[in-house]
Amino acid sequence: MKAAFAPFRDAGRLLYSGPWLAERLHATQALLHDDPDAILPVTRSIIEKGRHYSALDAYCAQYELARL
Repeated sequence: MKAAFAPFRDAGRLLYSGPWLAERLHATQALLHDDPDAILPVTRSIIEKGRHYSALDAYCAQYELARL
């Protein structure tokens, strides 16, 4: 049963810890710039990790998500 869940776990990691953080960063960049305290510190620290991803990372993850 664990193996059947693995693709869902892996997809979740891509979506919530991978290059999609860059999209969330883009969506919140004005708020982060104008009022960073409006976002909880733990949430802000997660979203700001989006700065570490490239377009290549995003495309690779898109293909991996489709594979999963």
